[in-house]
Amino acid sequence: ARNSDRRSENFRLAQAEITEFLKQKEHPRLSEARLKLGKLQLVRATQLMGSEPDEKTRSEAAKSYLGASKTFDAIVEDLRGKLKEMATAKAPDPALKSLRDRYRGEFLQAMNSAAESRRLAAGTYPDPVKDGKELLEQALKSFTELSESYGRYAQGAIATLQRGQVEEQLGSKGKALD
Repeated sequence: ARNSDRRSENFRLAQAEITEFLKQKEHPRLSEARLKLGKLQLVRATQLMGSEPDEKTRSEAAKSYLGASKTFDAIVEDLRGKLKEMATAKAPDPALKSLRDRYRGEFLQAMNSAAESRRLAAGTYPDPVKDGKELLEQALKSFTELSESYGRYAQGAIATLQRGQVEEQLGSKGKALD
């Protein structure tokens, strides 16, 4: 119990530190810090589900998974706008091209992580397919968009596998194997 309490306090402190850092609205590594916050929330939830969780722990894990998905969704929306602006730039200089590539990677990572967070949140229910069906369907929609629109990138290829896993979970074995 003491280790669990210490671990919980360390997660809380780390989240507070990152949240404080995120107040620097113009920092060049802001999007990277937001990714770290989402990953921290995701790891925290996974850690909570690591043993035989009781109902309270499952609820806490679900809250953390859903918090992570909201963090990742905010990153996706922010970077989607920035990437659209950058797409209109004619012959970008090497620094702008490098920044665009970094943003694209973070965008795809956040998109995948948001969907994965929803899939894992559904798993906090005793019957994920029945009680977490809406979360699974949201995850499937995101994995489908990723795999179809960004299949040439690693995250899009990974999303193809995750898409099949969710389709199988939802009972669509034929689609899952397609």
